[in-house]
Amino acid sequence: MSKITNSLIKTLKYEGAPRRVWDDSLKGFGICIQKDSMSFFIQYRNHYRRQKYYTLGRVGKLTADEARALARTKFADITHEKDPADQRREDKSTMTVAELCDWYFAEGTGLKKPKTLSHNKGSIEHHIKPLIGSLLIKEVDRATVERLVRDIENGDKIRKSAKQKGKRGHISVRGGITAATRTLQLLGTIFEFAIKHEKLNRNPARGIKRPADNINEVFLTEDEIKSFGRLLSNPSVISAHRAAINAIKLILLTGCRKGEILSLQWSFIDWENQRFKFPDTKTGKQSRPFGKGALALLQELRRARDSKSPFVFPATKESEDGYLVGIYKMFNRILRTKDNGGNLIFHKEGLTLHSLRHTFASLAAKLNYTNFYIKGLLGHSTDRNDITAHYIHHDNDSLTRAADRVSERVQGLLAVQG
Repeated sequence: MSKITNSLIKTLKYEGAPRRVWDDSLKGFGICIQKDSMSFFIQYRNHYRRQKYYTLGRVGKLTADEARALARTKFADITHEKDPADQRREDKSTMTVAELCDWYFAEGTGLKKPKTLSHNKGSIEHHIKPLIGSLLIKEVDRATVERLVRDIENGDKIRKSAKQKGKRGHISVRGGITAATRTLQLLGTIFEFAIKHEKLNRNPARGIKRPADNINEVFLTEDEIKSFGRLLSNPSVISAHRAAINAIKLILLTGCRKGEILSLQWSFIDWENQRFKFPDTKTGKQSRPFGKGALALLQELRRARDSKSPFVFPATKESEDGYLVGIYKMFNRILRTKDNGGNLIFHKEGLTLHSLRHTFASLAAKLNYTNFYIKGLLGHSTDRNDITAHYIHHDNDSLTRAADRVSERVQGLLAVQG
């Protein structure tokens, strides 16, 4: 820390990641150094004791002394319970996209799930703020948003690697089609929030076509399920990854999401009615059927249960109380298993854990079940105005019979050893 002067500013450089330089003559006043810009800011707590940051202006438009004087004025306002961020918000002509994003994240996310909020925060911090965060919301037009989408899809302007706070390893920000699509959806929602609160009168993201995703959904054919089953039955694979194998099989036998199976608790299982009573899923609380093929595996796991863990797939380390983790790595290690000749026992380009859910759905379609039934089996949300879909979702017997047929077909294919 040292006093921020115009001379000091000339020596400051971007060092691969955004950073802050603090002024030692005025607590809470500093400079934020980003890849393409430097801005004066203040850090403060409002009268609710909530920590906030407020951008005073860019270096170049303000001198160090001008910024420090402005900071003193803002600190005086804060002392009299005048929050400068709130005051700026009241003047929609001076609100930046970054400030709108912060406001939305603080007050507009409603009942979004923690995982969704985490994805949203990542899109804001890694995509929206670096590319258009400094723009005033009144400056953002359709062309700006279209350019943002192209830049994210291309990835060159946002590609970076950053250490995760509180976690080991790094996160890589690379852009791409999926990131561009998610960011466009989120930005549209944020602008709708601004319209609702009368800060904008139009949504510049509305009507912009989403990037075309040419990635085909990967799934296993029936012959490939047989080969995959032989891989899972390989003695070396079983000895190294027994718990992971059972979880993988249950995903394939039920079409459930990876997270739903790994976090499955014994108390969630309605054995008599063959239902999973999920307290929370991607689409909320659900009672979802599973078939006889899955039932047989679950009964086998219950008989072999040797721990007091509430989870069907408990953590493998005795010191851990949660459920099985690291299954992505285990799955990829299993797929890399070779025979005595040094050849892969099984190979399917692009196969992931989620591909097993696609495989379950494709088998259901092959057995002539309609999309309505498949949605019910997979736990997808449906249009509440669609009477047929509503009926099927609540017709336990017909859904369970469908789950029986699909899971028994998967079970039979996995068991083929010839």
